[in-house]
Amino acid sequence: MKVLTTASDILIENNEIYDFNREGIDVFGSNVKITNNYIHSGKKVFTGNKESHCFLAKGGSENVLFNNNKCEDVDSDWGGAVILGGVSGTKYTLKDKNGSYYPQGRNISVINNTFNHIRGGAASFIECIGCAFNYNTVNDALWGYKFVSGPNFDTEDATVIDNYIKILGNGYIALIEEPSEIREFDYNTYFVSRARYLLRGKSEYEESAEQSRQVVSSFVRNISQDELDSKGYEKNSTYL
Repeated sequence: MKVLTTASDILIENNEIYDFNREGIDVFGSNVKITNNYIHSGKKVFTGNKESHCFLAKGGSENVLFNNNKCEDVDSDWGGAVILGGVSGTKYTLKDKNGSYYPQGRNISVINNTFNHIRGGAASFIECIGCAFNYNTVNDALWGYKFVSGPNFDTEDATVIDNYIKILGNGYIALIEEPSEIREFDYNTYFVSRARYLLRGKSEYEESAEQSRQVVSSFVRNISQDELDSKGYEKNSTYL
């Protein structure tokens, strides 16, 4: 299901969406509410990135709420079960009257959803301003969150609070790419074998009209507990 750039004031409610190729719901528009849907069983991808997302909002999307949905059985090793913001070809990204690009996402909120059987990550913030992933239950995933800067803007003012996430194996809780800014990152509960947070250098992008390709920085290191404390991150979170 796709919501185009010109669409606004949209409600997507009480649907079952399954057997989709890449995204169950793909949003480019504004003022969109997605609630009480069952999104599951994305088609398996056997080459390249395994990208099957329940929800994605990018290309200049704003004021989008994804809440009280159930998402399960997706392969999402690059971007996660949900992506707030994203990477679009230049012809698909919203511009203002002066021809300047908008951020990929603004005020996108993923609230009070349930995720099961996620073969990949829970959520990515990519060039997203004022976006939130709060009060969600992720019963099994391979990693938690990514905070990534895009080709034109950095991720800023993100909030991640009061989520329950079970991370399988040795997956990380969060990968934070410089210079992303997180306003609040706390009060989460993790069922995890090891509390691991990573810092990565800023990505570069090769942009074209049809697609923008991310070139990931080779600089990655662990974030120490002292660094987390200095930023006020996860001070009241629980690790089981």
